[in-house]
This record gives sequence, C-alpha cells and structure tokens, in this order.
Amino acid sequence: MIVKAFAANGAKVYITGRWLDVLEKAAASVTGVPGSVVPIQMDVTDEESVKAGAKRIEGVDGKLDILVNSAGIAGSLRDPDFFREEIHRRGSFSA
Repeated sequence: MIVKAFAANGAKVYITGRWLDVLEKAAASVTGVPGSVVPIQMDVTDEESVKAGAKRIEGVDGKLDILVNSAGIAGSLRDPDFFREEIHRRGSFSA
C-alpha cells in the first residue's frame, strides 16, 4: 500500500527483501502510475547486505529522499523470550 501510494505520486520506490522473486512480482503489480518500483534483494538482519543495497541505490540515484522501514514478523511465537532476544540481536537497526 505504501509503495503504490508513493509510485502513484511519481516517486521512484526501491523495495527490499530476502526473496527476489517475491520482490519482482510485487514490483510488476504496480502498474499505470507515473512512478516506478525497483526491487533489490537485501536482508536487513545482515549488515553487509544492507551496505550493498545502499551502495547500489547510491550508485544509481545518489541519495534517498524518504526511507520507510516496514519489516515485520508474522506468526505465532513458541518462546517469547527467544523472540525478544533475536529481535534485539538481529533487528533491522542497520537499515
């Protein structure tokens, strides 16, 4: 929804995630708008992956005007303490 709104208003939107095929499908679904959607494979829990994604964007556009981090986790949690530890240890702080 956020991507479509920005693209509908003429923005070039980079979407990132771990699975390129999913990103490409999402990008292809945004049609008939003046903006564009560019998929980049990136894992926000991996600092080197984030750096590579940022370098790619910088090389193409030089900068970002807006960053929206909408990473999330869905599903049930078997061990809430482990979940909290993982979020603090591997959170998307580098993004």
